[in-house]
Amino acid sequence: MSLSIPVDPDEFPFDDSSQQTQQFPVEEYMGGSQEEFSQASQGTPEGVVARLNAMLHGVESADFIAQSGRDTETISIGRHRDRNQICVPDSRVSGVHAEIIRRGEHFFVVNRSQNGTYLGSRSLPVDVEIEFSQSDELSLVVNPDRARREPAPRIAVFAQWRFQVLGPHADSTPMRRDGTEREFFKKYKLGRRLGEGTFANVLSASRWEDGLWVAVKIVERRKFESWRLAQNSRLAPDAEIQTLREVNHKNCVRLLEDFTCRDRFFLVFEMCSGGDLFDFITKDLGGRGVPEGLCRPLFRMIVEGLHYLHGRKLAHRDLKPENILLTKRGPGMVLKISDFGLARRISDTAGGAQTFAGTPAYFAPEVIARRSPHHEAARSLLAQNGISYGLPVDLWCLGVVLYVMLGAEFPFEGDLDVFSAAPIDFSSPVWRSVSDSAKDLIENLMRVNPAERLTTAQVLEHCWLRGTEGGGEGLGLSADDTHVVQGAEGEPIEGEGGDSGMVGPVAEEGEGSDAEMGDATMQ
Repeated sequence: MSLSIPVDPDEFPFDDSSQQTQQFPVEEYMGGSQEEFSQASQGTPEGVVARLNAMLHGVESADFIAQSGRDTETISIGRHRDRNQICVPDSRVSGVHAEIIRRGEHFFVVNRSQNGTYLGSRSLPVDVEIEFSQSDELSLVVNPDRARREPAPRIAVFAQWRFQVLGPHADSTPMRRDGTEREFFKKYKLGRRLGEGTFANVLSASRWEDGLWVAVKIVERRKFESWRLAQNSRLAPDAEIQTLREVNHKNCVRLLEDFTCRDRFFLVFEMCSGGDLFDFITKDLGGRGVPEGLCRPLFRMIVEGLHYLHGRKLAHRDLKPENILLTKRGPGMVLKISDFGLARRISDTAGGAQTFAGTPAYFAPEVIARRSPHHEAARSLLAQNGISYGLPVDLWCLGVVLYVMLGAEFPFEGDLDVFSAAPIDFSSPVWRSVSDSAKDLIENLMRVNPAERLTTAQVLEHCWLRGTEGGGEGLGLSADDTHVVQGAEGEPIEGEGGDSGMVGPVAEEGEGSDAEMGDATMQ
């Protein structure tokens, strides 16, 4: 079965992927208008994706031009004509004073001079990358705020530009409005919008002091409360944020800090610039599945992250490749579980949760049984296990994840097929080269009866994870070379404005995104 399953938004009320998604009102939260940005891009030469527009007569402008196969581009500003794209022949300007760097769809400014570079009225630290965003104003040497307060020739602004992203990449940037948010904006500079949902936006951001690149989820209180009432949800924001604070493991996306303001919450997460596991399978590997020798260390990271959550009696409830993020692509990448929005603390390992949550393709039988209680197999399962479910729901999802990783396909055509899951279908040609021990692990995770599924501790001890069966093909990794993949314990990447693929964690347009409050993942 192909890796594409349509979701009926009317059938699954937690789905946030329909066209009914609400937008943040531009007049309330955005700087500038889309009309203004589109007008600025009219008459732009073909291929120009962004422009540094001079704001003063006699100062040069410059364009970023997209080139096929080239993901990085730098424009430098300085006094020397032969070393810079923009020359400012003033003795106060350094040879190379500042650089604007494009990495994919993100832009970063770097101050290279001790003489001062200002983003708005904010002095930039030397050699630290800060994300550039729509309508940011860049000035050299002179603080424009001081120039306005103390008009005098010697402190007049003489080199200033406004940054604009053009064409399909144009976006507007959240601007500070509420005084209670001052603390957040003192620490972070918001960048591009990465995703949006019913009551939240996610943006990239840079920490002013050191350029640490992060993902910020901004949850609007008013919209969240409207959604909660409409969904009859018992979700309490403070409790959910407290759960996120407690998660601290190298294979789980970490909440670095949070800001509770009058009108909104700011949730600051570590950035994962390698995209998600689903994209890695379908794009990087061409939909062929992960070679078994590479799959083993990658899957171990997922299991270790889930083992940590289960040790704290936290059921994730929406484990899927789209919610597993990569810190980078290739050797050294670390996999991290994200989107704890549907996570629920379970007092009893076997059960406790009753709400209908998750993503249909990964629903465990006990979850499907609650949705289709009149099905004969569902009635039997409910009679045996009751209407609540617990940690084993994640183990089922884990089995589906491994099936998808190795086979690049889903195990079932329809939801009710899960009740006849034994034996798992390994008939397609891709499974001929997969080891028996890998298939055994999948079968023992995807047991219809949750009591018969392996625990995370048992998965870690399974012969497939501990052995070398399946070889060591894929990205030049040996079969048990976990340390090559794992890298430096999954530490956040400082000042490296996203050198590969998509970025995350960001807001997903689907189940488990704004359906609850976690860090979420964009598709």
